[in-house]
Amino acid sequence: MTTAQPLTVPALRDGCPFDVPRTYVQAAEQGPAVRVGTPDGSECWLITHHEEVRTVLADRRFSSDAMLPGFPLMTEELRKMVASPAPRPRSSTTRSTSGDVGC
Repeated sequence: MTTAQPLTVPALRDGCPFDVPRTYVQAAEQGPAVRVGTPDGSECWLITHHEEVRTVLADRRFSSDAMLPGFPLMTEELRKMVASPAPRPRSSTTRSTSGDVGC
Protein backbone atom coordinates (compact mmCIF):
# COMPACT_ATOMS: atom_id res chain seq x y z
CA MET A 1 0.00 0.00 0.00
CA THR A 2 1.37 3.42 -0.93
CA THR A 3 0.66 6.65 0.87
CA ALA A 4 -0.18 9.69 -1.23
CA GLN A 5 2.36 12.47 -1.00
CA PRO A 6 0.92 15.67 0.49
CA LEU A 7 0.42 18.42 -2.06
CA THR A 8 2.65 21.49 -1.78
CA VAL A 9 2.58 24.92 -3.40
CA PRO A 10 3.91 26.59 -5.39
CA ALA A 11 4.04 23.68 -7.79
CA LEU A 12 6.91 23.15 -10.16
CA ARG A 13 5.98 22.87 -13.81
CA ASP A 14 6.47 19.55 -15.57
CA GLY A 15 7.81 19.95 -19.08
CA CYS A 16 5.81 22.47 -21.09
CA PRO A 17 5.49 25.83 -19.29
CA PHE A 18 1.93 26.19 -20.58
CA ASP A 19 0.67 22.94 -19.02
CA VAL A 20 -1.05 23.08 -15.65
CA PRO A 21 1.31 21.59 -13.03
CA ARG A 22 0.37 18.05 -11.99
CA THR A 23 -0.02 19.20 -8.35
CA TYR A 24 -2.86 21.56 -9.31
CA VAL A 25 -4.62 18.90 -11.39
CA GLN A 26 -4.45 16.48 -8.43
CA ALA A 27 -5.80 19.16 -6.10
CA ALA A 28 -8.73 19.95 -8.41
CA GLU A 29 -9.62 16.25 -8.50
CA GLN A 30 -9.84 16.24 -4.69
CA GLY A 31 -12.33 19.09 -4.53
CA PRO A 32 -12.81 22.85 -4.82
CA ALA A 33 -10.74 23.63 -1.69
CA VAL A 34 -7.75 21.50 -0.70
CA ARG A 35 -5.35 21.90 2.23
CA VAL A 36 -1.75 22.09 0.94
CA GLY A 37 1.71 22.63 2.37
CA THR A 38 3.89 25.69 1.79
CA PRO A 39 7.68 26.03 1.59
CA ASP A 40 7.91 27.29 5.18
CA GLY A 41 6.11 24.18 6.48
CA SER A 42 2.77 25.85 7.18
CA GLU A 43 -0.50 24.94 5.47
CA CYS A 44 -2.96 26.91 3.41
CA TRP A 45 -6.05 26.32 1.29
CA LEU A 46 -5.66 25.93 -2.47
CA ILE A 47 -8.91 26.89 -4.20
CA THR A 48 -9.20 25.11 -7.54
CA HIS A 49 -12.71 25.64 -8.91
CA HIS A 50 -13.78 28.82 -10.68
CA GLU A 51 -16.88 29.69 -8.62
CA GLU A 52 -15.08 29.18 -5.32
CA VAL A 53 -12.14 31.30 -6.52
CA ARG A 54 -14.56 34.12 -7.36
CA THR A 55 -16.09 33.82 -3.89
CA VAL A 56 -12.69 34.02 -2.17
CA LEU A 57 -11.54 36.97 -4.29
CA ALA A 58 -14.70 38.90 -3.39
CA ASP A 59 -14.33 38.20 0.36
CA ARG A 60 -12.41 40.93 2.23
CA ARG A 61 -11.37 38.44 4.95
CA PHE A 62 -8.81 36.97 2.52
CA SER A 63 -5.61 38.89 1.86
CA SER A 64 -2.32 38.74 -0.02
CA ASP A 65 -0.70 41.12 2.49
CA ALA A 66 2.57 39.42 3.47
CA MET A 67 2.80 41.58 6.60
CA LEU A 68 -0.26 39.98 8.22
CA PRO A 69 0.32 37.37 10.95
CA GLY A 70 0.23 33.80 9.64
CA PHE A 71 1.17 34.72 6.08
CA PRO A 72 3.43 31.98 4.60
CA LEU A 73 7.07 33.03 4.75
CA MET A 74 9.06 33.63 1.60
CA THR A 75 11.79 30.99 1.56
CA GLU A 76 14.98 31.23 -0.49
CA GLU A 77 13.68 28.52 -2.85
CA LEU A 78 10.42 30.42 -3.41
CA ARG A 79 12.30 33.69 -3.84
CA LYS A 80 14.35 32.10 -6.65
CA MET A 81 11.19 30.79 -8.36
CA VAL A 82 9.54 34.21 -8.26
CA ALA A 83 12.67 36.11 -9.29
CA SER A 84 13.55 33.96 -12.30
CA PRO A 85 10.50 32.73 -14.19
CA ALA A 86 10.93 30.25 -17.02
CA PRO A 87 12.19 31.92 -20.21
CA ARG A 88 9.50 32.74 -22.73
CA PRO A 89 9.73 30.67 -25.90
CA ARG A 90 10.36 32.60 -29.08
CA SER A 91 8.52 31.79 -32.25
CA SER A 92 8.94 32.62 -35.90
CA THR A 93 6.27 35.32 -35.44
CA THR A 94 8.17 37.14 -32.67
CA ARG A 95 9.38 40.54 -33.89
CA SER A 96 12.53 42.29 -32.81
CA THR A 97 11.86 45.56 -30.99
CA SER A 98 15.20 47.24 -31.62
CA GLY A 99 15.15 50.99 -31.43
CA ASP A 100 12.53 53.27 -29.96
CA VAL A 101 9.32 51.47 -28.98
CA GLY A 102 7.40 54.65 -28.20
CA CYS A 103 7.49 54.53 -24.41
